[in-house]
Amino acid sequence: QGVATPLEVLPTGIGEEAFKRDPEREKEIRSRYLNGEPWLFATTARLEKEKNLDFLLRGAARLKELVGDCFRILIIGDGTRKETLKNLAEELGIGRQIVFAGRVPNAEVSHYLHAADGFLFASKSETQGIVLLEAMAAGCPVVAVHASGVVDVVSQGKNGFMTGEEEEEWASAAARLMTEPQLYQKLSAGAAETASLYKAETVAREAEHQYYKMIERRTSQEWEYSGRQLPVPSFLRLFKTA
Repeated sequence: QGVATPLEVLPTGIGEEAFKRDPEREKEIRSRYLNGEPWLFATTARLEKEKNLDFLLRGAARLKELVGDCFRILIIGDGTRKETLKNLAEELGIGRQIVFAGRVPNAEVSHYLHAADGFLFASKSETQGIVLLEAMAAGCPVVAVHASGVVDVVSQGKNGFMTGEEEEEWASAAARLMTEPQLYQKLSAGAAETASLYKAETVAREAEHQYYKMIERRTSQEWEYSGRQLPVPSFLRLFKTA
């Protein structure tokens, strides 16, 4: 667009609450929703067409064919397509695997994510992938459809998998989380590491750093225009030292 000044992109930071664990709360959530099965996946989305949940359900049906009925998928959110999606789950034979948790207070969502073993995602309309980072903060590896927002935070084979919008590929990636323990541990650790880079405090520090750079550049330009040698202001010397 012809912008000549230096540019930096600062993501929306995620708060400390996304990283905090409450083992008792997590245990209660797993007990309520797992019904004795070993694997609990989660997804957070409005139950609307643009979130591509029809695809997620078809992928879940294929996942059941690959690994059996040893999992539950907790869909956190509400919307106008709830009944339609419930009916589709029954038609696909996964009515027992899909749990519609409804709307959950924001303060509670992190407990649900910490209770989950992984995060499954199919939306193609994300802008920043914040929900993915919140899941990663809970140590959840992500399996998501390749899309804007997703590509900014999901690193293939490091913190999860990105796939095409194809049920077999998506379900196979989710199945790997369940059948390859060492890979699962690696991806879980990678997810937590990625999320730590997006902490609100970290983003705020980077914003501060960018402001100092702008002040220094502007001051340098002003002295240069005047033909005088630029002394480095004391507050910038301190910042550089820090």
